[in-house]
Amino acid sequence: MGSRSERKQQKKAEARKESLRNAAVTGAVALVLLALGIFGFVNNYSRYHAYTDSGDHRTVDAEVTRVDVHSRKNETGRKEFYWDAEVSFEVEGTVYTGKEEFSSEVRPGDVRKVEVYRAKDGAYKIPEVTSETGYTLWNILCIGVAVVGLFLAAAAVFIALPEKEPDRKGAKN
Repeated sequence: MGSRSERKQQKKAEARKESLRNAAVTGAVALVLLALGIFGFVNNYSRYHAYTDSGDHRTVDAEVTRVDVHSRKNETGRKEFYWDAEVSFEVEGTVYTGKEEFSSEVRPGDVRKVEVYRAKDGAYKIPEVTSETGYTLWNILCIGVAVVGLFLAAAAVFIALPEKEPDRKGAKN
C-alpha cells in the first residue's frame, strides 16, 4: 500500500516539475516579447520625432553603391520586386551613407533623388518613418507584441501556481 501512495506522490512531483518548467519557458518568452514591444515602441517614437522635429528636410542626389533585389506579395497577392540599396550622398561638402528602398530597378552607379533630414547630431540621414500612418501602424504592432507578452506573463504565473488539493472530507465551505 505504501508503494502505491509513493508512486502517486512521485507522479505529482514530476507533474509539478513539468508545470514549473513550462511556466519558466512561457515566462521567458513573455519577457522577450514584452521587451521587444517596449523597445520597438520607444525606437519608433524617437526615429519618427527626430524626422518631424528636424527643420531641415532636403531632396538630394544619391549614388547607389550596392543593391539587393527582394520580392514580396502586394495587396492583391501578386509578387512585386523591390530594390534595397545602399547609397551615398553629399550635403554641404560632407559625404553620408544610408539605405533606401526603390520600387524600380536600380544598379550600382545609378543616381537617384532621396529625401534626407538633419539629425540632432548635425548629420544628415535618410528617414525610416516619414508618415503619420506608418508611425501609427508600427506603434500598433509594437503595442500588440507587448500585450501578447503581458498575456503570456499572466499565463506563466497561472501555470506556476500550485494546484489546490481537493477537500477529502467532502464538506462544503
